[in-house]
Amino acid sequence: MRERRKKARLSDRTVVDEKRSYVRVTKRNALRFREFNFTDEPPRYFDAHYKDISGGGILFESPHPFRVGSILKIEMKLPGWDRYLTGFYRQDSTIGSEPFVALAEVVRAETVTQDARYDIGVVFVGIDEGHREALMRLVADHFSR
Repeated sequence: MRERRKKARLSDRTVVDEKRSYVRVTKRNALRFREFNFTDEPPRYFDAHYKDISGGGILFESPHPFRVGSILKIEMKLPGWDRYLTGFYRQDSTIGSEPFVALAEVVRAETVTQDARYDIGVVFVGIDEGHREALMRLVADHFSR
């Protein structure tokens, strides 16, 4: 028998799924990514928009398909995310926020539309745990409003 997932909505954009380890928030925002590999070819970046985000990963719409298991380098501008970092060193707020960067593994890839758009679901596999904690705080505090 298929196990049913229990979901609860904390707000119109926040979803808690008991099968997930992290709260995810439905939010559309820009990101930039490329396949992470060790070739001599210059990296080709793609621009995309993510559909939801959590401390564990993101779902985004891509103009390019990727196979499950591919590793991507994800870069996102999340204004103010670095304010949630703990520890001794903090970014000077007058300089501006650094982009959030992580390596992620593709765990889901589905065709969305006939005009070659794909939903790509990734989990963060190469991420500083302090950055993950900052992202989780940002999601809980800011995005879920």
